[in-house]
Amino acid sequence: MKKKIDAVKFIRQIRDENFEKTKKMSQDEQFADLKKRSAEARKKFLSDSKTIEAK
Repeated sequence: MKKKIDAVKFIRQIRDENFEKTKKMSQDEQFADLKKRSAEARKKFLSDSKTIEAK
């Protein structure tokens, strides 16, 4: 039996975690944090996609 994902609950959890992490940051700090996390995600995605292509 497949496990169902509660998408609304999952998205709410992500938003709550992001809010808690950034609530005391200025807008500039929030923007810098977002840029940093985006760069990390791109790097991970690109390295994962190269691994998939190599198979």
